[in-house]
Amino acid sequence: TSERLNAEIRDLDMLDRRRRNLEAEIDYQVLMLKRLQKILDEGEHGELRSRLQEAKQQAKSTLDSLRGRERMIAEECASLEASIDRAYNPYWGATFRERTENSRFGQQVSDYADLYTSRASNFLSYSPLRYFRAPRRQMPHEQ
Repeated sequence: TSERLNAEIRDLDMLDRRRRNLEAEIDYQVLMLKRLQKILDEGEHGELRSRLQEAKQQAKSTLDSLRGRERMIAEECASLEASIDRAYNPYWGATFRERTENSRFGQQVSDYADLYTSRASNFLSYSPLRYFRAPRRQMPHEQ
């Protein structure tokens, strides 16, 4: 049903946001590890060396944990994407989307369609002579 599909799409959007946040945290931890290693490689630091090693070990542990969480979310996303794909036509799939991006056709509809609806039957209550006018949109340099 469309309610279930909408709920799955919302869940996928939420998981995707979480995944992007985790990826940002992973990038930060990788950078932290590289900087700590660079400091350690530069020479003797006396008693500070053990604290640097401890910080490096903590960053490595955090990184491993984050990567594990990211893998779990990636698996959940793949499962939801497969479920969502099965809700569409079994031969064509979602014609407007290819995973997280618009399909070529979807991009063309977005770029060139003056009017879009989910069903052609939505136009039954309008006269065939009806002219649909899009609202004027400002271009970025006009704002």
